[in-house]
Amino acid sequence: MLFNIGARTPNEIRRFEGQNPNPDEASDKYYIGANMLPLDVVSDSGNISEASQAAPITEASRQARADDLWVVMIEACDRVTRKQMKAEEAAQKKPQYYSWSDHFYGETFPAFMRQNISSIAIAIDPVAGERLAQEYIEQYCEYRNTLTPKGMADQLIGRLTQ
Repeated sequence: MLFNIGARTPNEIRRFEGQNPNPDEASDKYYIGANMLPLDVVSDSGNISEASQAAPITEASRQARADDLWVVMIEACDRVTRKQMKAEEAAQKKPQYYSWSDHFYGETFPAFMRQNISSIAIAIDPVAGERLAQEYIEQYCEYRNTLTPKGMADQLIGRLTQ
């Protein structure tokens, strides 16, 4: 179930079940279903493209999706903040901290944030979610913020549901 909503990777599930991880790098990615519609949206003709256009994205629908995905967003933000804290802690011991920091917040960390947050943002707001997540990630990394997972999730959800 947690795999289907983007909360666990295949390898996380394998570890939980006491199995060895799959060496394929795709097994460390998070997935969400992109082919599911609410039953009340599907038209009588069964035309999915018409049905998907039948339900406009409203503030209420974005908020409902945000409520449904709250725990998933918190878990994603927890992964992001844990990686940031561990990397910062290790880097403090390096003599070239500032060059490391520029590389980490310029390339490595934004990619990790996108991997963990973008799909959830798109699930909340299919039209603007990816753009809003990208803007948030750029701002977060530019200022090298440090937030709690809940603080990060609150900011992201706030942007996605305005």
